[in-house]
Amino acid sequence: MGLDIYAGTLTRYYSHNWKSAVQEWAEKNDYTFQKITPDGNPIANEEEVSPAEVQEAVENWQDQILGAISRSGQVQCTSWLENNEKSYYTNKPDWDAVGAMLLVAACHTYGKPVPLTVEKDWNFMKHRLISRLAKDKTQT
Repeated sequence: MGLDIYAGTLTRYYSHNWKSAVQEWAEKNDYTFQKITPDGNPIANEEEVSPAEVQEAVENWQDQILGAISRSGQVQCTSWLENNEKSYYTNKPDWDAVGAMLLVAACHTYGKPVPLTVEKDWNFMKHRLISRLAKDKTQT
């Protein structure tokens, strides 16, 4: 199982016009890449919707969101550029990043300040707040 972070337009994401870090690595190193289910079965191709249809749906959603958060008499919210060509960024978080996300969650859960940094290769499960959160039966 993999966790991929994607930062880019929703149109590009939902049009499947992007590659994960593992896909890019596989292509660069002449390996095949295949998405599979937890049972090991190949993921079936979804019904494809054209990028133009995806963009239209995303822009409609964007207009609704901006309309809902805009207030009369205030500066209007600016829409963002949605298309299927704008560059994107993707990567897999390392274990330090996973631990940092857990630490942020634990700090917010218990009302503690979030540290500005964490050490490289830290054992995050030994951090007292993360350990507390992992054992806390009230936080499910």
